[in-house]
Amino acid sequence: MASQTMAGPAASDNRDDVVSRPVYETLRPDASGRTHVALADAAARPALGRLIEAAASQGIAIARHRALDDGPGRGSDADASADALRESLADADMGVRLYLLGAEHTVWPLARLARDLGLMPEAIHVWSAGRTRRPVYCVHCRATMPDCALTVVQCEGCGRTLGVRDHFSRERGAYLGVRIDAERPGQVPAAEAFRS
Repeated sequence: MASQTMAGPAASDNRDDVVSRPVYETLRPDASGRTHVALADAAARPALGRLIEAAASQGIAIARHRALDDGPGRGSDADASADALRESLADADMGVRLYLLGAEHTVWPLARLARDLGLMPEAIHVWSAGRTRRPVYCVHCRATMPDCALTVVQCEGCGRTLGVRDHFSRERGAYLGVRIDAERPGQVPAAEAFRS
């Protein structure tokens, strides 16, 4: 299991060495915490089970853990996940450690909400269950497409053809998409599937 602590961008060993792109480290219980809260989407439920077992083997109890609703990260699914996070942290005190497990389009908006609710970045541990699909933020119209599988996508908001960059915005919880043929209209490279 791998996690990304919110403390800052980790150095990347990918071909482009893009430091903003999350690098997920091994997910471990944070022994410095007093209270442990974990939320996981469907893809990460097995990882949640492993986290709970690992914590128990170290004498750490994951006091609250919840399965998040499945969905594309929009509308009621995103609202339900945000409500689950707020409810899970409602009576949390100093020393809480939050583990967010799942698809990037699910966990990063929740990490931002947790920061907005007062958690320090060091207390938030993010783990992504697979990286062959990415949330993409259109820099032109500000629409977010939560589940893109290709390096070239059609924006659902403005209709522009976007090239998906490796740059990841933690603030937006998405990779940035920019008009791919802005300098040479009509010249669009072939789309490729993302590699993990």
